Amino acid sequence: MERVIPQPAYLVSRVAARLGTVCALSVAISVPTVATADILVLQNGDRLTGEVAEFKQGGLRFKTGYAGELKISSNRIVSLGTDGPVTIKYRAGGYTTGRLVASPRETITVERAGGTVTRPIRLGEIERIYPGTEVRTGLEWSGAVNLGLTERSGNTKSRDWHADGIVTGEGEEDRVTFEGEFNREISEGDTTADDFMLAAQHDHFVSQRAYFYTNAQIEQDEPQNLNLRTTVGTGGGYELIRTDRTKLSFEAGPAYIHEDLIQGEDNGYFAGRWAVNFEYAVWEFAKFFHKHEGRTEFEDAGNTVIDSSTGFRFPFSDGFMLTAKADLDWDSQPPPGATSLDKTYLLTVGYAW
Repeated sequence: MERVIPQPAYLVSRVAARLGTVCALSVAISVPTVATADILVLQNGDRLTGEVAEFKQGGLRFKTGYAGELKISSNRIVSLGTDGPVTIKYRAGGYTTGRLVASPRETITVERAGGTVTRPIRLGEIERIYPGTEVRTGLEWSGAVNLGLTERSGNTKSRDWHADGIVTGEGEEDRVTFEGEFNREISEGDTTADDFMLAAQHDHFVSQRAYFYTNAQIEQDEPQNLNLRTTVGTGGGYELIRTDRTKLSFEAGPAYIHEDLIQGEDNGYFAGRWAVNFEYAVWEFAKFFHKHEGRTEFEDAGNTVIDSSTGFRFPFSDGFMLTAKADLDWDSQPPPGATSLDKTYLLTVGYAW
């Protein structure tokens, strides 16, 4: 039998074909799949790629593969676009779902599933943005806790403890708030002063800014000769300003107050209550706040109590913050043995979520 010897040209073509196949596979393996990403453009011209984690209360949490999770104020955002669908909750109420499309003049549009596109939307109109198309119902919770300690030694050995916290749940038409504060002074190993406050309030919104409230509060202040003060009330409130930078609200309504005194006769009375809550972001790293609550007895206008807190918060790392504040509590008719004005200056470290 005659053996057929392959021709050189044939061998060359076979080798070239196999080498081509190997090269093609190598290229396919070595070249990664191009990943899509959300795109964020800032006022300084920076263009970031990553994933929108959440936009809430005027701030954006943006996840990147090279710098971790970034927190960016809305006033630094020029444009924002997403590769996948998100859900937008409007400040005025209502939801929209779809893919964010960057628009000029610091606005966004939403491309819905059917291909329709919304009008340009300013970031100031948006309450919240989060990934996915599921409309979240119920209350969204946030809060903060702060701790402080003062140590004295030398002629006097004393230690002052302070703790305060607030938890808020917000829904479409309702908001609930729980607050607490505790102070203890220990001098020469003995507890010389104790005071605490616990409060709860429910707000039901009847419009974008107006709401009715019911609240209850208990407080103890031994230096003020107060064993327990109980306050329950109701009334109306209005959010005059609610922007990324500034918040200002007022409340007013009737309340009933009962005071259990350490020394002296207990008393109870009806009063008019008012409250002011103000916040202003002076800089990105500093926020000024002032809140006060006052109560004046209906039958004796000279009996007035005002509690106020004023200071600055300085966020410094992943939810942690430093707070410097002055608490001024004034009682026009203090119990026997107490002064009208009680002043407390505090420096605390806390965490917000």
